[in-house]
Amino acid sequence: MVKSTFFALAVLLTFPFFHSCNKRISPSAPSVSDTLSHIPINHQSFINIPVNIDLAFLEDTLNHLIPKNISSGNDWLTEKVQVTGKINKDFQYKYHAERSPITLSTHNAQVVAQTSVKYAAEGRTRVIALVSTSCGIKEPKRTLDNIGFSANFSIAPDWHLKNHIQPLDIVPVNRCKLTAINIDVTNKVKKSLQNALSDLTPEINDQIQQNVNLPQTMDLVWQELNKHHFLQENLWINLNPQNIYLSDITGQGKKYRSKQHSQPHLKFYTKTHLRLNR
Repeated sequence: MVKSTFFALAVLLTFPFFHSCNKRISPSAPSVSDTLSHIPINHQSFINIPVNIDLAFLEDTLNHLIPKNISSGNDWLTEKVQVTGKINKDFQYKYHAERSPITLSTHNAQVVAQTSVKYAAEGRTRVIALVSTSCGIKEPKRTLDNIGFSANFSIAPDWHLKNHIQPLDIVPVNRCKLTAINIDVTNKVKKSLQNALSDLTPEINDQIQQNVNLPQTMDLVWQELNKHHFLQENLWINLNPQNIYLSDITGQGKKYRSKQHSQPHLKFYTKTHLRLNR
């Protein structure tokens, strides 16, 4: 969920000249002028308000959408392949895979979610008689790595979180070759998983938009900045915000295999331009 750290703001607001461009108050006590014409105008100041986007929901979403056990089902998949130099119309195969825990990592405004699978495959075709063979059964299973998504984030002018998600390119660690019929099914399993990831992309996009409501958060920040803040009896301060500038989004935190280094999240600052007198 989106969090805006109002605690830091509340602390800063207890000081009349909290966060100026000069980083400190100089002089410590401003001089008093006997005429309004001597009062300087358009002095500017800024306040940085950090905004965090918790990515815990993204991990939950991916764990829900990508099951631990992935298979082609009980039915055989049929494709045309070449066997002994001829086109064979009845090559059939099926596979069963099990994925590892999903890794979430961040780099600048990019979040990468990835896992790997170990799988076994069976295949059969008719050369003269029906020939069946397999890989990863009663022997080490084969591995496909780098399965998942990369997401690049930015913020639109209307404060909505923009995200561009695309599946990662799956990398075979070793091959699944059905030696009895001289057919390599590695790329067939890879393509099947790659297509499944592409089909999930719209739903992941929808989940991000449903779980991240930046416009609502920034509206609350703006309302808070526009309040008159009480300092002491008969003394208030009006921050008079003029503009909000955004820093770059930075991703922080990493979760690897069930070991959480720190909760992955995105962070940016709203550098708000203030005018303390009109």
